[in-house]
Formats: sequence, structure tokens, C-alpha cells
Amino acid sequence: MIDIYPEYSSNSIGDSFFEHLSQIIGHSLLPFFTCRSAMLAGLTAFGLGRMDEILVPPYLSHCVLSAISRTSFPTMTPSERTRAVLVFHQFGFPQKIDVIESVAHDRNWIILNDCANTLFTKVDGKYLIDWGDFTVVSLSKLYNCGLGGGLWTKRKELLLILSERNQFDREMAQELFDFYLRIQEGSFGAKNQLKIDMLYGCLPEVRSIGDMAIKSLPGSLQEIKQDIERRKKIYSTAISVFGENVPICDEDVVPFAIPVAGKPDMLEKVSSIFKKDYGINLPVLHFDFERNMLHPDYRKALIIGCHKDWNETIVYQVHDVMSHGNE
Repeated sequence: MIDIYPEYSSNSIGDSFFEHLSQIIGHSLLPFFTCRSAMLAGLTAFGLGRMDEILVPPYLSHCVLSAISRTSFPTMTPSERTRAVLVFHQFGFPQKIDVIESVAHDRNWIILNDCANTLFTKVDGKYLIDWGDFTVVSLSKLYNCGLGGGLWTKRKELLLILSERNQFDREMAQELFDFYLRIQEGSFGAKNQLKIDMLYGCLPEVRSIGDMAIKSLPGSLQEIKQDIERRKKIYSTAISVFGENVPICDEDVVPFAIPVAGKPDMLEKVSSIFKKDYGINLPVLHFDFERNMLHPDYRKALIIGCHKDWNETIVYQVHDVMSHGNE
């Protein structure tokens, strides 16, 4: 899925991003080094330990599983030890939160609301990030900031505890971010880059966000709103050309990417054509078209990205290639 992430670029204008974000969503997001570090900090603050299980979907990356396993045990089957559920809104499409919330409350589960793929999707007129016991976000999935995440919870006393940062943590965040950029530039060679990528993915201990990440976030309210509308437009275009082959929701979705269902062989063929002829990576991944991790409907889908390097033209190109393939 990393093929559809935005690539890091420094623009040195994002210092006011979190202020603008709070104007839109109505409260302040607590910045973290990564979404993984926010997950670990939140689960720890809610008192989970290694003897406690957390229910997860099957498509989480190894680095996410490694991070949460430091303070709880990931599982796909609930038991008497289950104390929490991680609800991931895949590609920004909301899970059926009323159904999941009902089960979670009946079983006294803590809800970790994983909004790594969206900041601005709404359900019943409310921002999705307001749901659950605590929410984590991944800014680097949406913007060109490289690394960066956030956390929010209604529990004000926990926000105060989680907001504490010591000088060592801040300095380490800056050093690690610089190290990350050197990795991306290939300073250590391809083989060592792979080793380092595997290593840093398992180290979510640093909480402070890197200064260079903040500076690469959108620097104006207008830029943030334009990005929201651009993502909605790509989604609307996808619905108009692909119909029910994309997830159609009653909710106000601001997606990270658009899954397009189809015959698996055709999807792989289209993905290969775009990589070879257009230089565009369109991965084929599983998507839960039921949008209910408790009773999912996983099907293969071609994934069209939505960050600022993508647009409606690619949607039409994909449709044309798929149409010719069906002739």
C-alpha cells in the first residue's frame, strides 16, 4: 500500500496546521511522531497490558501489530481476555460504527478508533474522529510530511498526561526524522535501507512529532479545505464511472484511496498495465466491502490513490483500460 502514500516534500509553511485543523474539527489533536506511537501511548494510558487482548482486522501491517503488541496482544477472535477493539476505517470509508459500538459496549471493550486513512469523513453529521474511546490518525498517509500522527480522546485527564514531552523525546524526534530522510535518499544503500525500514517500523516509543514533519503539513486553512474537496471529487468521479464496484456510502466520505472491485485476473492485469505504461502504481488489495470488521466481506480491489498527485483523469484512464479489457 506504500505505493499510494504521498512522498515527503519540505515546504516550511505548515507551522499553523494544527491550529487550522482545530478550527475545522472543533478540538485540538495531540501531535505524535507516528500513528503507531499514538496507538501505543493511548493503549498504555487506558491501562492495557500484555495479558489483555485487542481485537484487530487481518490487514494491519506488521509494524502496527508490533507497536500495539508492546502493551496488548493482537487477536482476530474475541475471548474472555479481550479488552479492546481496533476499528480501522480502511481507505477512509467508515466501518459500521453503530453495530460495532453495540457489541463493544455489551462486552466492555475499549474502542481504539483508527482514523489513519481519514481526518474529515463524517457519519451522521459528526466527524468520525469523535467516535470511540480514543482516536489515532496518520498525517503522513494524507500529506507530504513523511512521518507524523496524532491522538484525540474525550478523556481530558488522559490528554493532559499524554501531552507531556521531555526534552530528550523532542531531540530524539528531530534526530530520527533526519535519519528517516537519509534513509529515503538512499544514503545507506538499498540493502541497508531495507534493514532500517524493518527496524524503525518496530520502534514506536518516541512521541514528539518532528519539526520537519510539521513544516511540511498544509500551511493554510484554504489548502486543507481544497484537499478535502479534491478527494471528494475523485470519489464522486469514481462512483459515476464504476458504480457499485466502488463502496457507496450514505456518509460524507473524504477518502485516502478508492477501492474498485472486479475480477481478480482483470484487476492484476490493469495494475500491471498502469505500472508499465503509465509509471503509476495501482496495487490490488483486499477491501472489506461490508465495512464491518465483526462480519467482513473481503474482496480484491484495485486501489486508486487520492493525495495531491492523483486526480480524476486517472479514474477515467482506469475505467478505459478496464473497459477495453472486458471487450
